[in-house]
Amino acid sequence: MSTHCLVCKKRLKNPLSMEIGIGPVCRGRRVIEEKGNKQGELFMVDAIPDFGDVVCSRMFDGTVETNVPHRIVKHSPTGLEWGYGGSGPADFALNILSVFIGQKLAGFYYEDFKWEFVSKLPEEGGTIHRETILDWLDKKMPKEKGEKMGENRKALNINPGIKRPEPPPPPPHPSAVRGESIGIIDELLSDISKQLPVSRFRNRLEERLKALKNAIKGGIVC
Repeated sequence: MSTHCLVCKKRLKNPLSMEIGIGPVCRGRRVIEEKGNKQGELFMVDAIPDFGDVVCSRMFDGTVETNVPHRIVKHSPTGLEWGYGGSGPADFALNILSVFIGQKLAGFYYEDFKWEFVSKLPEEGGTIHRETILDWLDKKMPKEKGEKMGENRKALNINPGIKRPEPPPPPPHPSAVRGESIGIIDELLSDISKQLPVSRFRNRLEERLKALKNAIKGGIVC
């Protein structure tokens, strides 16, 4: 672990930069701007296993917050951005894809991803769901074995034979819950009017109240 950048000799503060010995700006210059530089590949960042949804937001003073680390600096040394097609969104798109498929593969697709997702995020921020990103990559990356990038589909860790889980069913409509609840209350009122024995009425009351509770738990009573 190094405390100073091996290239510019400036002091390092970021743990990742200290681990590899190069600051983000120098790393971006050496790795990304010099396309095809084999020596630069030593500093390529890998995917982050099981990375979830991409979330970004803006503080009251305009400061950007996101769960995506700015590990690759290619277009915007000043930080990540979204909502338009500039350098900040380009770096955001590149760093987003890098956490899913690594930097080497991300370089092929991040410009398209920027225009399709990052540039369309509202100014205040938003969420790009993991499943949306994986589906997009699954369609974007070559499928046939032997194509230039075909073998790298394994980086997505997606088994096409496994069906994605279906979304949960929607809750019952409030009007249906209200109707069921009213029906239970009517039955209770009917039992009261019949003047049933106390023990029998208590049992029926307990049954009706449990049914009413289940109806309320199943939806919103309006």
